[in-house]
Amino acid sequence: MLRKAAKCFALFAGFGLFCWAQAETVTISDFQVGNSWTWSYSEKTDDEWGTPYLFETYSVKNRIADIVQIEMSSSTDLNSQGQAHHFFIVDLGDCQNVGSHIGRLNRMKIQFYTRTGSEAWQRVSKKHFALAFTEKFNCLESKMNRNEQSFQSPVFDDIDLFQWRSLKVHSWYSSVGQTAGVAVLRYTRNYKMELVKKETSN
Repeated sequence: MLRKAAKCFALFAGFGLFCWAQAETVTISDFQVGNSWTWSYSEKTDDEWGTPYLFETYSVKNRIADIVQIEMSSSTDLNSQGQAHHFFIVDLGDCQNVGSHIGRLNRMKIQFYTRTGSEAWQRVSKKHFALAFTEKFNCLESKMNRNEQSFQSPVFDDIDLFQWRSLKVHSWYSSVGQTAGVAVLRYTRNYKMELVKKETSN
């Protein structure tokens, strides 16, 4: 269960209680070979969230200095990683260099590959696909809303989250230790993505 965010400025603006604090970015040391994160995807029907229809896993397959290769696989079963369908290569230094400049997010240079056959991989050219990384891991050093809201997390027992909210998307990221900056919950009006498993190589 979440605990209320501490040490931040609170104000009442007619929409609830809000706290503003510096957002945490991803921890580079968390991207070790063998580490993985799994998110569930579900849709809303008649104002209720349905059973997850997909589980997507990001697995760190290779790392040289701050250059990491992350494999994406999907399954309809949480206990099955499924088959890899994409992978991408990202320089974690690019993430660190985003700072508070939101425009730098989409300019992150990510090499994105897709599976064209049973074993063949092909690079998708002329696109950076930064969202494949940034929707799951926060790179932006800015003040984000820490809304005092609680929900049961299957991965974390007692943590603070910070929220990045746009007009259509609400994203909640962890603000704790080596899981800092990892997307725990992301939702729109009709779909939800939630972190349901994290595994480490240790």
